[in-house]
Amino acid sequence: MTETPVDPRRPTAPQTASVHHPAGAVSAIRAARQWPVFVPDKRSNFWINTLLTVVAIAASYGAALGQAGFAEIYLGMHGPERYVVFLIIEATAVALMLLANQTALAGDSAGGLWTLVWVVTAGAVTMQIVHAYAIGQPEAAMVYATASVLTVVLWRAKTRRSLRDRLRAAGMIEDPLPRYRPVRWVLRPRETFRAWYLALGEGVSDPATAMDMARADRLYHRSAKAAREAIRRARRARQSAPDLTGQGHVVPPWRVTHPDAARFGVLPWHQHTPAALAPPKAAAPVQAHETHSAPAVVRPQPPVQRPAQPIEQRPPADRDEPLLPAPMPSFSAPEVFEPPISVPPPGLPQQPERPVSAVPADLFREIRQELSTSPLQAATVRTNGPLRGAVFDALDAITDTDEGLRQGEIVGALADRFPDTDIEQLVRYVEQYTMEAAQGRRPRRAIVS
Repeated sequence: MTETPVDPRRPTAPQTASVHHPAGAVSAIRAARQWPVFVPDKRSNFWINTLLTVVAIAASYGAALGQAGFAEIYLGMHGPERYVVFLIIEATAVALMLLANQTALAGDSAGGLWTLVWVVTAGAVTMQIVHAYAIGQPEAAMVYATASVLTVVLWRAKTRRSLRDRLRAAGMIEDPLPRYRPVRWVLRPRETFRAWYLALGEGVSDPATAMDMARADRLYHRSAKAAREAIRRARRARQSAPDLTGQGHVVPPWRVTHPDAARFGVLPWHQHTPAALAPPKAAAPVQAHETHSAPAVVRPQPPVQRPAQPIEQRPPADRDEPLLPAPMPSFSAPEVFEPPISVPPPGLPQQPERPVSAVPADLFREIRQELSTSPLQAATVRTNGPLRGAVFDALDAITDTDEGLRQGEIVGALADRFPDTDIEQLVRYVEQYTMEAAQGRRPRRAIVS
């Protein structure tokens, strides 16, 4: 049986698949579909530089003829000295261009020098147009003015090519943008433009990488939009916010590469679950077998997570996050009030503690009457009528000024105003008030149940 010869240029199996790197297959696919990079040799560089030099000299000669004619008509120069004007104008622009490149390579700003280059070029174009109108041939202005502009452009291209390696090393030359076929622009314009836009911002030249970035960006925005909609629906339904820690973005590895998708928070086969919120996986119970079985395959286990400890038992050195104060609950009035018990000095004999519930209620009533703060009298002054009407008036005031109160909060507020009234009776009044408000008998809004 004959074996198929292996192409040495094609990546082998160890190169394409990597066990330790999740994007090994992706890198192999990228390497398999990359186009060969053109590396110019010395011969091609010589011919390209020669062609640029010849064309630049021809453009300079055309610009020199126009400026020499301008010097002959308006400056009265005759002979070879007419070309001094060309040397003053065009040579100055080229010299400023070379100086701007050297200044940029030195790390300084070359914006002022480039501004002077194009100002001198604009002056040369103006001289060419004036000369063409002076000789009675306005059409010649197109040739002479174009020659002046091409002189600067071609010499700039030649000097930039000779300094390309140094300019690229200095970060002054950006990589080219990815190019796509016209068919892709016609059939998938939005995706193609998104890939081109992201490649422009990230400095990517590979078309396939830019397309993967666009797909990863679209997946990220879709997931974020779905999460926002879920939170909005829960808020409208007055429910708790949904738990989005287990939300996963499953992306095939041949669609999204590891380094490009990491910038957008989407990785191949990656699940967005924070390590701090992920519950530890319970280990499966090991059952003993009487018969000898085949050795089990050893698989990598997830890292062991430290169980959560109380703040008092956790040593201070292990704390990475700042210690936050405990949240204090806010409430209107407690159901059972128990004052704190003070600790007597060690020298005095300890007295038996009596709970608050053991103190007779008559004692508190007598104390309130002695201090003239009896809630019965205060309630009588406030109500000025039957208790039900006073409670309904208080409910009108509470529901009119406050919004978003629930039934427990309203009952607590009523208990503050009517401390001697039974809580169950106040709850019945609140239910009657809610029923009348639902039937339209009360011009107030209904209470949130």
